[in-house]
Amino acid sequence: MTRTVPGGLLPAANVQERMWLAERLEPGLGRYNVPYAWEVQGRLSPAALADAVATVIERHEILRTTFVEHDGRLYQRVDEPWTPTVATVNLRGLPSARHLLAGWLSEQARKTFDIGTNRLLRLGLAELDGDRQVLFLGLHHLVSDAASLPIFLRELRAAYRQPALLPEPSPGDRPIRPSEPAGEASIPKLPRPGGPQ
Repeated sequence: MTRTVPGGLLPAANVQERMWLAERLEPGLGRYNVPYAWEVQGRLSPAALADAVATVIERHEILRTTFVEHDGRLYQRVDEPWTPTVATVNLRGLPSARHLLAGWLSEQARKTFDIGTNRLLRLGLAELDGDRQVLFLGLHHLVSDAASLPIFLRELRAAYRQPALLPEPSPGDRPIRPSEPAGEASIPKLPRPGGPQ
Protein backbone atom coordinates (compact mmCIF):
# COMPACT_ATOMS: atom_id res chain seq x y z
CA MET A 1 0.00 0.00 0.00
CA THR A 2 1.36 3.44 -0.92
CA ARG A 3 1.16 6.25 1.61
CA THR A 4 -0.30 9.43 0.21
CA VAL A 5 1.87 12.32 1.34
CA PRO A 6 0.19 15.73 1.69
CA GLY A 7 2.01 18.66 0.07
CA GLY A 8 5.07 19.85 1.97
CA LEU A 9 5.09 16.88 4.32
CA LEU A 10 7.46 13.93 4.56
CA PRO A 11 6.60 10.59 6.14
CA ALA A 12 7.97 10.20 9.67
CA ALA A 13 10.36 7.34 10.32
CA ASN A 14 8.87 4.18 11.78
CA VAL A 15 10.62 4.74 15.11
CA GLN A 16 9.26 8.30 15.27
CA GLU A 17 5.76 7.05 14.56
CA ARG A 18 6.07 4.45 17.34
CA MET A 19 7.11 7.17 19.83
CA TRP A 20 4.21 9.35 18.74
CA LEU A 21 1.73 6.50 19.17
CA ALA A 22 3.13 5.61 22.60
CA GLU A 23 2.76 9.22 23.75
CA ARG A 24 -0.81 9.34 22.48
CA LEU A 25 -1.63 6.22 24.49
CA GLU A 26 -0.08 7.65 27.68
CA PRO A 27 0.00 11.43 27.33
CA GLY A 28 1.66 13.81 29.78
CA LEU A 29 4.41 11.48 31.00
CA GLY A 30 7.32 12.97 29.06
CA ARG A 31 8.38 9.40 28.29
CA TYR A 32 10.56 10.50 25.35
CA ASN A 33 12.12 13.56 26.96
CA VAL A 34 15.93 13.48 26.85
CA PRO A 35 17.18 15.88 29.57
CA TYR A 36 20.83 16.75 30.29
CA ALA A 37 22.49 18.98 32.90
CA TRP A 38 26.05 20.22 33.37
CA GLU A 39 27.58 22.37 36.08
CA VAL A 40 29.35 25.38 34.62
CA GLN A 41 32.15 27.35 36.30
CA GLY A 42 31.80 30.89 34.98
CA ARG A 43 28.90 32.94 33.67
CA LEU A 44 26.89 31.94 30.65
CA SER A 45 24.78 34.75 29.23
CA PRO A 46 21.19 33.58 28.66
CA ALA A 47 20.86 35.83 25.59
CA ALA A 48 24.16 34.67 24.07
CA LEU A 49 23.27 31.05 24.84
CA ALA A 50 19.89 31.41 23.10
CA ASP A 51 21.58 33.01 20.07
CA ALA A 52 24.20 30.25 19.88
CA VAL A 53 21.54 27.53 20.07
CA ALA A 54 19.53 29.38 17.40
CA THR A 55 22.61 29.10 15.15
CA VAL A 56 22.66 25.32 15.69
CA ILE A 57 18.91 25.11 15.08
CA GLU A 58 19.31 26.98 11.80
CA ARG A 59 21.95 24.45 10.65
CA HIS A 60 19.90 21.33 11.44
CA GLU A 61 16.50 20.73 9.85
CA ILE A 62 15.53 18.15 12.48
CA LEU A 63 15.59 20.89 15.16
CA ARG A 64 13.14 22.89 13.03
CA THR A 65 10.80 19.98 12.33
CA THR A 66 7.11 19.94 13.17
CA PHE A 67 5.28 16.61 13.42
CA VAL A 68 1.72 16.52 12.16
CA GLU A 69 -0.96 13.87 11.90
CA HIS A 70 -2.71 13.20 8.62
CA ASP A 71 -5.18 10.33 8.12
CA GLY A 72 -3.96 8.66 11.32
CA ARG A 73 -0.28 8.71 10.27
CA LEU A 74 2.61 10.90 11.38
CA TYR A 75 4.36 13.26 8.98
CA GLN A 76 7.12 15.82 9.37
CA ARG A 77 7.52 19.31 7.98
CA VAL A 78 10.67 21.45 8.17
CA ASP A 79 9.86 24.96 9.37
CA GLU A 80 11.73 28.24 9.68
CA PRO A 81 14.62 28.76 12.14
CA TRP A 82 13.66 29.86 15.64
CA THR A 83 15.36 31.17 18.77
CA PRO A 84 14.72 29.36 22.06
CA THR A 85 14.04 31.06 25.36
CA VAL A 86 16.18 30.22 28.37
CA ALA A 87 14.35 29.38 31.60
CA THR A 88 16.28 30.76 34.56
CA VAL A 89 16.17 30.25 38.31
CA ASN A 90 18.27 32.11 40.88
CA LEU A 91 19.33 29.86 43.76
CA ARG A 92 22.23 32.02 45.00
CA GLY A 93 22.43 32.44 48.74
CA LEU A 94 19.71 29.89 49.49
CA PRO A 95 20.61 27.32 52.17
CA SER A 96 18.65 24.57 50.40
CA ALA A 97 19.99 25.42 46.92
CA ARG A 98 21.00 21.83 46.07
CA HIS A 99 17.58 20.51 47.03
CA LEU A 100 15.85 23.28 45.08
CA LEU A 101 18.15 22.65 42.11
CA ALA A 102 17.22 18.96 42.08
CA GLY A 103 13.53 19.89 42.12
CA TRP A 104 13.96 22.47 39.35
CA LEU A 105 15.89 20.04 37.14
CA SER A 106 13.30 17.35 37.72
CA GLU A 107 10.52 19.78 36.79
CA GLN A 108 12.35 20.86 33.61
CA ALA A 109 13.06 17.24 32.68
CA ARG A 110 9.41 16.18 33.07
CA LYS A 111 7.82 19.03 31.09
CA THR A 112 6.12 17.58 28.08
CA PHE A 113 6.67 18.89 24.57
CA ASP A 114 3.96 19.75 22.08
CA ILE A 115 5.15 17.78 19.08
CA GLY A 116 2.82 19.80 16.86
CA THR A 117 5.30 22.68 17.12
CA ASN A 118 8.91 22.80 16.00
CA ARG A 119 10.01 23.65 19.57
CA LEU A 120 11.30 20.24 20.64
CA LEU A 121 14.28 21.66 22.51
CA ARG A 122 14.39 23.67 25.74
CA LEU A 123 17.13 25.38 27.72
CA GLY A 124 17.57 26.44 31.31
CA LEU A 125 20.18 28.07 33.55
CA ALA A 126 20.21 27.76 37.33
CA GLU A 127 22.29 30.38 39.16
CA LEU A 128 24.34 29.04 42.08
CA ASP A 129 26.81 30.54 44.55
CA GLY A 130 30.47 30.97 43.70
CA ASP A 131 30.12 32.01 40.07
CA ARG A 132 28.54 28.66 39.18
CA GLN A 133 25.57 27.77 37.03
CA VAL A 134 23.86 24.58 35.95
CA LEU A 135 23.02 24.39 32.27
CA PHE A 136 19.91 22.37 31.40
CA LEU A 137 19.26 21.03 27.90
CA GLY A 138 16.05 19.15 27.17
CA LEU A 139 15.29 17.52 23.84
CA HIS A 140 12.54 15.28 22.57
CA HIS A 141 13.70 11.89 21.36
CA LEU A 142 11.90 12.53 18.05
CA VAL A 143 14.70 14.98 17.18
CA SER A 144 17.63 13.69 19.21
CA ASP A 145 19.53 10.55 20.07
CA ALA A 146 22.82 9.65 21.76
CA ALA A 147 24.75 10.09 18.52
CA SER A 148 23.44 13.62 17.93
CA LEU A 149 24.42 15.09 21.34
CA PRO A 150 28.18 15.32 20.61
CA ILE A 151 27.45 17.07 17.31
CA PHE A 152 25.07 19.49 19.03
CA LEU A 153 27.61 20.29 21.78
CA ARG A 154 30.50 20.81 19.32
CA GLU A 155 28.43 23.19 17.22
CA LEU A 156 27.11 25.00 20.28
CA ARG A 157 30.66 25.58 21.53
CA ALA A 158 31.64 26.89 18.08
CA ALA A 159 28.68 29.29 18.02
CA TYR A 160 29.09 30.62 21.58
CA ARG A 161 31.51 33.51 22.08
CA GLN A 162 33.19 31.85 25.11
CA PRO A 163 33.28 28.17 24.14
CA ALA A 164 35.38 27.14 27.15
CA LEU A 165 32.33 27.73 29.37
CA LEU A 166 30.24 25.13 27.56
CA PRO A 167 30.39 21.35 27.89
CA GLU A 168 32.53 19.35 25.52
CA PRO A 169 31.16 16.07 24.21
CA SER A 170 32.03 13.30 26.65
CA PRO A 171 31.34 9.57 26.72
CA GLY A 172 30.01 10.19 30.24
CA ASP A 173 27.14 12.38 29.03
CA ARG A 174 23.87 10.67 29.83
CA PRO A 175 20.38 12.01 30.35
CA ILE A 176 19.37 12.84 33.90
CA ARG A 177 16.49 10.79 35.27
CA PRO A 178 13.59 12.76 36.74
CA SER A 179 12.75 9.80 38.98
CA GLU A 180 16.21 10.14 40.53
CA PRO A 181 16.56 13.86 41.28
CA ALA A 182 19.91 15.18 40.14
CA GLY A 183 22.26 15.49 43.05
CA GLU A 184 25.72 16.97 43.23
CA ALA A 185 27.37 13.74 42.10
CA SER A 186 25.21 13.27 39.01
CA ILE A 187 25.77 16.67 37.36
CA PRO A 188 29.06 16.75 35.44
CA LYS A 189 31.34 19.58 36.56
CA LEU A 190 33.14 21.50 33.86
CA PRO A 191 36.63 22.99 34.20
CA ARG A 192 37.08 26.68 34.85
CA PRO A 193 37.84 28.73 31.73
CA GLY A 194 41.57 28.55 31.04
CA GLY A 195 41.88 25.35 33.08
CA PRO A 196 42.64 21.92 31.65
CA GLN A 197 40.15 20.87 29.01
